[in-house]
Amino acid sequence: MTSKERFPILITGTGPGNPELLTVKAHHAISSADVLLYDCMPAHYVLDLKREDAEVIYLCKTHEFTEDELKGHMINVINNLEKCYNEGKKVVRLKSGDAFMYGGGGLEAGLLSSRNIPFEIIPGLTAGAAAANLYGIKISEKDETDTVVYYIACNITDNFYQIRQIAKLLNIGATLVLYMADDNLSKIISVLKEEGVPGTIPTVVVGMASLPDEDCANGTLDSIAFEAAKKEMLMPFTYFIGTNVNATVQNRTKMSGKTVKSLAGAC
Repeated sequence: MTSKERFPILITGTGPGNPELLTVKAHHAISSADVLLYDCMPAHYVLDLKREDAEVIYLCKTHEFTEDELKGHMINVINNLEKCYNEGKKVVRLKSGDAFMYGGGGLEAGLLSSRNIPFEIIPGLTAGAAAANLYGIKISEKDETDTVVYYIACNITDNFYQIRQIAKLLNIGATLVLYMADDNLSKIISVLKEEGVPGTIPTVVVGMASLPDEDCANGTLDSIAFEAAKKEMLMPFTYFIGTNVNATVQNRTKMSGKTVKSLAGAC
């Protein structure tokens, strides 16, 4: 009796949402998969590319998880992946953005390794890079802005120590890209200003990058929250702070398709 053929789990970055921004390899993986598993709403935009007979497993996150709940959820994800792998199915684990840029890809890769389940990783376009390109936000330039800091700000537990250190870089020309900063934005702004970052430093916010309801606003550290509210922009937001940032593309053709209320808290 021959053993059943098995296929590596494909941990696949789906980019910011618009299927046109998928890598060629990700597109191929999604369109040929037997099973697609996801738990982050932006990833669902690429499901139209799947085969008609492909199985979709959505492990819904109904609220922000505690540490114990997150561990339990992660085990549930891995258990589902292992089951499908043992059944000889081609499995794609969809990850919003890039799996290894705040996407938990490293944790899942480690758990798969611990169970001797082979996997491959397909890179995706992270929201910060996508938003910068879509709106012409110059976040780096040789001999002008040599340092870019990506920072996830949803769960700050160090009394803003890292933000204080980042302020030193901003003061010498670096660019700060903030993910999931909304709940902590006012405090982040206060801390940056305490560390000498001027309230007039250019700041850009992009909401729903690449999706039907995407939008962008230019402002300053002091004004950016007002600018986003004035335009009634939808989360998730990506913020760009730096001496040389500016959204140079204001009128662009947006992704067609169904609009959504917001993807805030969807991951």
